[in-house]
Amino acid sequence: MKLRILGSGTSTGVPEIGCKCEVCTSADPRDNRLRASSLLHTDDAVILIDCGPDFREQMLRVASFEKIDGVLITHEHYDHVGGLDDLRPFCRFGEIPIYSDNYTATHLRARMPYCFLEHKYPGVPQIFLQEVEPGKNFFINHTEIIPFQVMHGRLPILGYRIGKRLAYITEEMETESRNINTFAHKDYLKYLVKMFLIYIQRIGQRGTGIPLCINNSSNRTFVQFRQTLEHHYRHIHTVKEYANYLNVSTKTLTNCVYESSHSTPLKIINDRVILEAKRQLLHSSLKIKEIAFYLGFEDPSYFVKFFKRQTGYLPAEFRE
Repeated sequence: MKLRILGSGTSTGVPEIGCKCEVCTSADPRDNRLRASSLLHTDDAVILIDCGPDFREQMLRVASFEKIDGVLITHEHYDHVGGLDDLRPFCRFGEIPIYSDNYTATHLRARMPYCFLEHKYPGVPQIFLQEVEPGKNFFINHTEIIPFQVMHGRLPILGYRIGKRLAYITEEMETESRNINTFAHKDYLKYLVKMFLIYIQRIGQRGTGIPLCINNSSNRTFVQFRQTLEHHYRHIHTVKEYANYLNVSTKTLTNCVYESSHSTPLKIINDRVILEAKRQLLHSSLKIKEIAFYLGFEDPSYFVKFFKRQTGYLPAEFRE
């Protein structure tokens, strides 16, 4: 397994245009950094992690022109997806799957609709979206990938555990890397690395990377539950309603979900609603009352209490 860091700069790149700080005016070539992206070679796959607006320049620098088996997207910010159209030359080797969560996939379809039409016109990059969920593994060729959720500030994004020896996370250490002159900078970076390694080890111990065998009835019910939740989380908020939808008892659904995920249906439902609530608070201009209605809450005050109970913040506090 070989990982090449194509870029480790901030969202504006380093040096930033117009900035006169010590880093941006440095003559050290290590202070000339493109937007965050990496190229990974495993035993049987070539995987691109994020594809920002510097992708074309990055690939010209490394002089790499080969089949890309998949692209892992951490989140929808432009500095991580702005180069997807430049995948066109690599599509000569075949279609390229783009892996992301549902929220990011929705935004990519809105930003680049011409890439994801059923009938594309000539010259459009041959890419397609594959939606993934935190804790639910998938494979690129024979390389196992496990997405997991981390926070970019207050925005939930994806990190990826790849095989047994590598995990990739962006933003938190990138943000701290800019705080060179702050108190205990190096100590805090060491702390972030240590906590990250502990988090990855816990993922392995929880067994979230164990492939779900859909021939097992419990796992099959769990998969159906997650698929149903993804389509109805805005309108259905109770375990009983999902159990009725799947034609099983509440007890059966609870047991199946716990057996497959070591979690409860209610926690998974609440987590999905909270995830969307956070995204709407951070990335939309909707009023809190409008977000409450959007997520199926008839009483906005109940939504406020629900959000506070789940996160420890009032929606208005979270949005600040």
